[in-house]
Amino acid sequence: MAEPLPLSIKVRGDKPDWAVDDELLKANISMSIIGQVFVDGSVAHDSDDMLAAFNKEHRLMGVAYLSGEKNGLADDGLAYLTVYNADYSKTPLYFEFFDASTGIIHQMTGKNIVFTSDTVLGTADEPVAFECNNGLVQAIQLKQGWNWVSFNVEPVHGTVGDLLDNAAQWQVGDALEIERANGTFNLLGYKAMSNSYDPTTPLGSWDCADSIVNIDPRKMYRFYSNDDKVAYFPGYEDRYDIVVNKGWNRIGFISRYNLPLGTALAQYADLGQPGDIVKSQSQFAVLSLDASGNKIWKGTLTFLKMGEGYMIKNNSDAPIKFAYPSYLTASRYGGEVLNAPAHVNVSGTNMTVVAVAEGVEVLPGDRLVAYRGAEVCGVAEADEQGVFYLLVGGSNAAPGEMEATAITFTLERDDEVQAVTTSRQMTYRVNDALGTPDAPTTISFLPIAAMDSDGWYNLSGVKLDRRPSQRGVYIHNHEKVTIK
Repeated sequence: MAEPLPLSIKVRGDKPDWAVDDELLKANISMSIIGQVFVDGSVAHDSDDMLAAFNKEHRLMGVAYLSGEKNGLADDGLAYLTVYNADYSKTPLYFEFFDASTGIIHQMTGKNIVFTSDTVLGTADEPVAFECNNGLVQAIQLKQGWNWVSFNVEPVHGTVGDLLDNAAQWQVGDALEIERANGTFNLLGYKAMSNSYDPTTPLGSWDCADSIVNIDPRKMYRFYSNDDKVAYFPGYEDRYDIVVNKGWNRIGFISRYNLPLGTALAQYADLGQPGDIVKSQSQFAVLSLDASGNKIWKGTLTFLKMGEGYMIKNNSDAPIKFAYPSYLTASRYGGEVLNAPAHVNVSGTNMTVVAVAEGVEVLPGDRLVAYRGAEVCGVAEADEQGVFYLLVGGSNAAPGEMEATAITFTLERDDEVQAVTTSRQMTYRVNDALGTPDAPTTISFLPIAAMDSDGWYNLSGVKLDRRPSQRGVYIHNHEKVTIK
């Protein structure tokens, strides 16, 4: 108490996966740049900051960490950047700066620097000065399957090819869903095209590559990705009001920071009414009234996350306009307090269910597990009142594939099945919303103890004549068995 222990805390954003590829390294054709980065007029000298060079196709040509603060010595904050090339061609270079303390990637003002092998630009006494130009680069983490994303920067208006071609290493089958002017949606796919120069190596190309596309940060967009990857989108930051019309709306989350749900949607909650719903791919919350008549959000979604897109259901006839809170650059909400979903959905669509169990005792923490055939499509834990806030995902089908609609359930405790649903099954419907916190829907269960110990049962509680061969989840000897 007399001598407090001083603590030094570093806050770090998600570092981009910048690494020069082996092809460039093996070519061993390079030049050097000694640079210094200025952010808002001040020299950057965090040793976790990075300066990177790219070509016009956004291929990484070189990357370097800044030298740390040296108490006023000549190399304070310098970046000793080696830039590589596959050949000796004069290649224009473009530069980006990763600010580790904020996790923001800045575009740098153009220096008209052209790759010239075996040269050195800048010195420790007179480094090349790089300044942020207010342009940002958003890194969007795409997981395998469907992704609901939002753009926190507005990309410069251009063609589909301008937006997507150099954003990531795309695979055939990847897709982006965009909204047409009339409110309908169009799915743009990445497809293989014949290569006249090398018939054995097809070229990749986006649908409508030469068509103009305008990305609206106020909207949620859906990507389909065949693998985990990071896509980079340059643009400019701006502030927008979000207008939510009656019914379901796709909304972007325009913020540099992950925010608590009550903070992010404070303006909406003031104008919304009980029963309104906000949902992500894996979690949701319902606007409700507490015992004192205050509006609160009930459910599993407790934070909104930068780069993720959401859907919100406005039950009133009148549109609601709101804005997300803005903060000074030095402000920050960390992501460590985000509550992980009980089950991660990678489906393009989902439905929400607020439910209670009938026919079996439920304890806080018991899990309601939803199945589509043999696949888990949703998991929810019972709260203190025995209520489940379950988000059921659609199938993980690729674009154009059909999805099954029959949903069955188990009630599990400590990874052991306690009960299965009775013969009544739930039908999956896109964006359906069953039950509310005040009037939850009921799911009827058959306890495992009521089944024969040596019998086979499906998840509808029906006893089978023999061991099933059809793909699905079954109960045998009071234990769950998955047949694939």
